[in-house]
Amino acid sequence: MEGYEKVHPFVFGVNEKIRLKMYWVYVALLIGVEIYRYELEDREETMRRHSDMLLQALEALK
Repeated sequence: MEGYEKVHPFVFGVNEKIRLKMYWVYVALLIGVEIYRYELEDREETMRRHSDMLLQALEALK
């Protein structure tokens, strides 16, 4: 957000912050789905990290 504000003056209000948090939930879900598309040696570890990312994103929306 800080870098974006330097280029394009914009005030991140409550709605924008909620939208950004929802975007992170969306990204975490996409990553979780895409993990099964590829052969990864550490699939379980990757899924655990992204599950944590999803939980953090959901927690931030509270």
